[in-house]
Amino acid sequence: MKKELHSKLTYLLLGVLFLTPQAYSLNLAREALPYVAQTKQNKLIFGTTNGSHTLLFKQADLILTHAFAQLGYQFSLVNLPNKRNLLWANEDKIDGIAFRVDNFENIYANLVRVNETIFSVEQWVYSKKTIDVDGWENLYPYTVAYEQGTLFIEENKDYFQYLMQVSSTEQAFELVYKDRADFTITSKSTGDLILKHHENYKGKIMRQSPALVEIHMFSYLHQKHQAIAIKLAEVLKVMKENGEYNQLIQSIN
Repeated sequence: MKKELHSKLTYLLLGVLFLTPQAYSLNLAREALPYVAQTKQNKLIFGTTNGSHTLLFKQADLILTHAFAQLGYQFSLVNLPNKRNLLWANEDKIDGIAFRVDNFENIYANLVRVNETIFSVEQWVYSKKTIDVDGWENLYPYTVAYEQGTLFIEENKDYFQYLMQVSSTEQAFELVYKDRADFTITSKSTGDLILKHHENYKGKIMRQSPALVEIHMFSYLHQKHQAIAIKLAEVLKVMKENGEYNQLIQSIN
């Protein structure tokens, strides 16, 4: 018995000592993915590029939590870098994206749109210099800094002479402040919050009027959740009709 136990222990130790680099790397890769789709446990995880302190994050989290609860799901919203947010949803590492612009599924084939808007958001120009915001064509002479993957800007890139892609809206504001870019474009809630948190921006970077454009935003799910996407659209529509949607939105303002 002792000899048999000793042999088993020796085998286990050798297995640990001679674990292949490939296997070790695979284990590390698995540990590095903190968010995985958990639909089997009635849990759904969505991503967004907006930080948890932003108004849109809080509103989306509240609305989708209430909507999914009516469908029998627990919901969690996490902040991810723009590109990772898109890729992970497309690759089924998370279940969906909280809010993005229309026609997004034409670029990421594994995503399906929830056919009821979650937000309609005005987008504003923020700059140090006064800029006449009267349509896209007026912005051509200037350099715009924007967060990589912002589809409504990339779809209108022909209106810009110079574009600078950065990894976050905060970085775009920093480039404007340092005069390396003329302006950036974002929602009023996001832009004003950045100005509030950076004392050195106040009185220098301004929100130009009027709003440049209003964009309609939708939630997206991985295609394996197509049935859930259809049901979620129905729930969101009912929430708007019975006033629950507006109540939730106003509770965060």
